[in-house]
Amino acid sequence: MDYPKVKVCLDTSEDNLIDELYTPCLKWAERFDRGVGYFTTGWLTYNVAGLSDFASRGGKMRLITSPILSTEDTDAIIGAENQDGSAFLRLEAALLENVEILKQEMEADIINAFSWMLYDGIIDMRFAIPCEKLEEGDFHDKFGIFYKATMRYPSLALSTTASMDSKIMKA
Repeated sequence: MDYPKVKVCLDTSEDNLIDELYTPCLKWAERFDRGVGYFTTGWLTYNVAGLSDFASRGGKMRLITSPILSTEDTDAIIGAENQDGSAFLRLEAALLENVEILKQEMEADIINAFSWMLYDGIIDMRFAIPCEKLEEGDFHDKFGIFYKATMRYPSLALSTTASMDSKIMKA
């Protein structure tokens, strides 16, 4: 895919970040580094078109977030750690078949898809725990960097949340 054409400045009140930023950049990138103060699988739901393509090409996402998670998302993380891989056979088969089938499988069960992406190493998730002077606070940075080979593009610094609770897909 060609280098994504993204406006220099996107405004969530006017622009659609999914269509104008995440989907084209995920379809281009080989790696995506993402840091958010609050993460839910809702972000994956919104971005399944770009993520399915990203995963099908061997993309890797490094995610840093606060440890504040929903019970469902926590269960998905624990499920990824406790699996033998058999629960993900449909997703693995879809990955080998084609991107559209993978997208459909991910849409049908985003929680299982999240567990699979963790299990398979597509997403490497780490928790940021403030310490010392910041130990009473929460990690609340929001950033993202898309990479392809040795190229880095685009980078984002945000003040919005990556969750389903942000009714508009903010960042």
